[in-house]
Amino acid sequence: MPQVQKDFNDYVVELLRYTMPSPRQDAEKEIIADALFHNGDWTESLQIYQALAKDGLVDPADDWILASDYICLLSLGAGPGEAERFIENLPESVYQNRSYLQASNHYRRMGNEAGEVAISLRRIRSGKWTTFGDFDHLGQILERNLSPRELLDTLKQLDREFQNMPVVQWHLLKAELKLDLNEDAALRAQMLLKRKAIGQYGFSNEKDYRAWLQKIAGAPSPWLKANEIRAIPEHYHMYLQPVGEIDLELLDAAADMASRFFGTRIIIRPAIPEPTQRDVYTNDLSGYVGQTLLRYLASARKPPEDAINQLFVVNRRFLVYGRGQVRDLYRMGLGTVISTDLLQSHISDEGERTRRLAAMIIRHFKYYVERSQGISFDDAPNNKPCVNTQFYFSQDPKFAYCPECVANYRNASWDQIHAFVQALPMKIAFQPDYGSRPKIRQSTIDNIKSYVDEVQAAMKGIEEAATGH
Repeated sequence: MPQVQKDFNDYVVELLRYTMPSPRQDAEKEIIADALFHNGDWTESLQIYQALAKDGLVDPADDWILASDYICLLSLGAGPGEAERFIENLPESVYQNRSYLQASNHYRRMGNEAGEVAISLRRIRSGKWTTFGDFDHLGQILERNLSPRELLDTLKQLDREFQNMPVVQWHLLKAELKLDLNEDAALRAQMLLKRKAIGQYGFSNEKDYRAWLQKIAGAPSPWLKANEIRAIPEHYHMYLQPVGEIDLELLDAAADMASRFFGTRIIIRPAIPEPTQRDVYTNDLSGYVGQTLLRYLASARKPPEDAINQLFVVNRRFLVYGRGQVRDLYRMGLGTVISTDLLQSHISDEGERTRRLAAMIIRHFKYYVERSQGISFDDAPNNKPCVNTQFYFSQDPKFAYCPECVANYRNASWDQIHAFVQALPMKIAFQPDYGSRPKIRQSTIDNIKSYVDEVQAAMKGIEEAATGH
């Protein structure tokens, strides 16, 4: 602590003592104890807190702010035994970012690496943090105490929370190299080399670090179509679900193009009727309200049991509050829907219309790949001109995945994607506070049930017509 700060803290403590003469009120004692704590007078501060706790006036195990300070006080003023008993018995509900940080600091201070690793892993898995402290030190102790695979999985969890932090990337890169995941390591090195500042972890200067990364990166990773990365298992299938009157010739051509991209046939299901309920439409009836529409469609037409993708296709544009009129929409818990309206009204070239619709079909599978693996909107790649880019056609597009999307597609679990799609629609999507507008009303739930009955009746009629019964 700088001497100027120490002198000021001494002054504050003396002032408090002068203005709060004995006998002091309990609240005044706590104020002085807090001031002593921040001044580094651990023993005296601890004695005051312990006396207050003994009288039942404070409970460090029930106050997350006091708990973190109390861990520090026990560590510095009482010894490791008392501190560790308090850490071990502290309820999980009281543990917050500061408590975890002070517990980690205690074990580090005592040279107890096993204890530090255990509390750090507990903290990582809890997700309770706003900062972690010394990431490089954390990476080093995890590397010494975890198996290579456990280390990689733990670092990936950290990376999801602290996206692209250079020090986490450095330790991830080393873990991938240790496991001979050379393609993943090369991609990570290429991403690091794009940054203006990356530090110098493990090297005497950043220039040497960049030279080493360049060797790992090698040639730029290729942009690939899905069928060039891996095959989709034969027992899983992709589906398109037309709604209302759709240009089936255009949809067939686009589905064929997307099928070649994925290396599997995309199945077009029989069309279901459009909802007629008023709340699905905008005020002028020119289009749909996107989120409400998806609630209706997802409820009425669940994915087939072998589906890893089902995409609804409509012939009207739709409104998304805050975004205006759009041509495609994904909503967590509901799925995806695209519109052919803007393509047919604004693009005269048939080949270009087909290509753009195929690109929309391809791009919307990314949501099931990414969300099923825990990759959020914020963390997802958005590299123009990748086919998965939000505004794909705003620049010269490539009909392929960028290296980051290649890695996500290669590493995704088909079973997790399947489970994610089969869970649609999810209950969260029908909660009143889901999204900003529109709010769920009982009348909406009743209307959805009515539409479900209409769709089921229509599908039954199609089946009876096909079988002659």
